[in-house]
Amino acid sequence: MSKIKITFQPSGKSVLIPKGISIKDAAKIVDIIIDSPCGGIGKCGKCKVRVIKGTTKPSSFEKKCISNEDIKNGIRLACQTKVSEEMIVNIPDKLDVDLKKMLLSEVKSVKSQKYSDKFGVAIDIGTTTIVGVLVDLTTNDTISVAAKDNPQYEHGADVISRINYSINNQNGTKKLQNYIVTAINSIIKRFVKNTGIHSGQIRKMTIAGNTTMQHLFMGINPEKLAIAPYKPTVKGLYDSVNSFEIGIDIDKNAEIYIIPNISGWIGGDTLSMIFALGFDKSDKIKLAIDIGTNGEIVLGSKERILVTSTAAGPCFEGVNISCGMRASKGAIESVYFTDEGVYCNVIGNVTAKGLCGSGMIDAMAELLKYKIIDDTGRFRNYKELKKELSPVLLDSVIEDNKRIKFLVYKNSAHNIFITQQDIREFQLAKAAICAGIKLLVNELGITVEDIDEVLLAGTFGNYIDKSNAQKVGLIPSVSLEKVKYVGNAACDGARLALVSQKVRNEMEENIKTIEHINLISQKDFQKTFVGAIYFPNK
Repeated sequence: MSKIKITFQPSGKSVLIPKGISIKDAAKIVDIIIDSPCGGIGKCGKCKVRVIKGTTKPSSFEKKCISNEDIKNGIRLACQTKVSEEMIVNIPDKLDVDLKKMLLSEVKSVKSQKYSDKFGVAIDIGTTTIVGVLVDLTTNDTISVAAKDNPQYEHGADVISRINYSINNQNGTKKLQNYIVTAINSIIKRFVKNTGIHSGQIRKMTIAGNTTMQHLFMGINPEKLAIAPYKPTVKGLYDSVNSFEIGIDIDKNAEIYIIPNISGWIGGDTLSMIFALGFDKSDKIKLAIDIGTNGEIVLGSKERILVTSTAAGPCFEGVNISCGMRASKGAIESVYFTDEGVYCNVIGNVTAKGLCGSGMIDAMAELLKYKIIDDTGRFRNYKELKKELSPVLLDSVIEDNKRIKFLVYKNSAHNIFITQQDIREFQLAKAAICAGIKLLVNELGITVEDIDEVLLAGTFGNYIDKSNAQKVGLIPSVSLEKVKYVGNAACDGARLALVSQKVRNEMEENIKTIEHINLISQKDFQKTFVGAIYFPNK
């Protein structure tokens, strides 16, 4: 089958695609994400683009939501318009979403060089990434944002590995504390370099993180978090400290405020997220999910707020996946199947080295769409697939010692496969999050339909395709218009606490009423978890 060229403006990116692919999906192949609140199902009418070259016949839905004049001028919906001949398409700036830059959701970056002499820094210590925000304390404007990999990663991808290192190694806690302090100081140096301020002008700092990360930042051994009943050494408020005691390179008398934790597995990062997303003042029922190793979930409104964490494990970081890797240069971040083969987006536009979490979600959705795997996650046998798949796509189905694996990316140096075990690892991770959501919904006494907003938080949450996340059962089956990307809400909340004593006071009051639901103690957890392992059967 011949391929058709489509070019996107103003980026100038182009790609050869089979006939019949939508403009939205073609754009995704070249790493252009067209914002579509409904998930590309032709419902919201907001993914308007302009076809500069090429003829297209508007669909009945397009005729309803686009004026006749705009239709004559080439305005179309990216999700509805199929490419049938060579095209040039212009994408408005507001629709081209660079997900890599969505570190923070609501904070405002300021380019002016006229600063005051008092600054503060809000820090989110993630298990994988540490993010910092520099704020002018006179204007409350955000001046700069920086991020750095958490160097503790070399001692394990998850918090249990870090706790074990702290327990089993002499001065383990101190070493892990030094890793964090060094990383934060590196972020501060970057702020100084980028803005021209002096580090001594930084007078305040707030720290958000899961309970383990916060304990390690304070130099507190987190061993109690690994032993039932998993009660932290410090629950709620931390002792006040200054920068000199910890070793942070800012004003030596600067106050460092640690966002209170809620429980052993619900830290200040979750409390920060709750405040950043306005749960405490909302009449609407919100569900926030920070998808990651610890999978924090928040459900509720100002009437009642429930929180939990799920042991999703490091699958979404590429750990325990045969060709998995973190979301860095060379990682396949999105995957799209057609009868003409498998299309992949690779971070950095280089030869692919592996598959990261967002790419894994896409791949699972596509394997289900083409019925290469069934709802149990099992690869269907080759004879069955031979009758249904195109010859090109069938070439990606590899039989190896009577076991099937799927070839996602092929090159002379390194072929990237998805194996049956990879699928099982993914199912366990997504089932943990799915079960957590279902049990919180039951505890609140509502149905999924009662949820007004589903908020995907965290850096990884911004990378995933919400439609595909729903297809694999990672997030609830609600209208995709309800599903929103909210960026690094934990850092947003830490920033609020940095600039407002009122917010800090409200945080300290709210930890008394926020309810932590321990999933393991729920009688239906095992049954719910096992049921959630299956993929949605639609």
